[in-house]
Amino acid sequence: MNEIQFSIESPDDVPRGALALEIINGQIFTTYKTDREVGNIFTLRNLAEDAVRMTADVAGYLYGYAYDVEIVQMVRPDTGEKYVYGIDVPALAGECERAGVGFDHVFASLTGPSSYFLRHALADLREAIKSPKDTGFFCYRPISLLKTVVLCSKISKAAQKESGSYLEINMASRRKT
Repeated sequence: MNEIQFSIESPDDVPRGALALEIINGQIFTTYKTDREVGNIFTLRNLAEDAVRMTADVAGYLYGYAYDVEIVQMVRPDTGEKYVYGIDVPALAGECERAGVGFDHVFASLTGPSSYFLRHALADLREAIKSPKDTGFFCYRPISLLKTVVLCSKISKAAQKESGSYLEINMASRRKT
């Protein structure tokens, strides 16, 4: 694929610049050029990844390719300084631990009757984390699904309780006769 150019209008922590990308043999290469210092390399990664994802989605549609995108490193051409991005999102790291939710809790929930919904909710959460610009879009469905699961669970418990008390009353009235 030939090189594609984008002009990036961004927040204060990433100055206006030009983003260029190419896809060669299934590998995506991108550069960002600006004449000022980039204040937040995570915001730059998000901006670059959004542009690259959009382009990869178009290529996937046109050619039937299953591209996925992950910006893994940044290199400053003037100094050679490298930054390798991790898999974490600093703003989210440790939230489950602080809330007292562990791997065992979540994994145990994947074996219950609502596991289908939870599995899809977790997959949508993964996509929300990978695509910061589309976080709201990817979070809407899992929130709706989980609300439905909770509501259905409450209705089911209420129905069980109601039918159980009916059974107790019915059994008690039979014993009297």
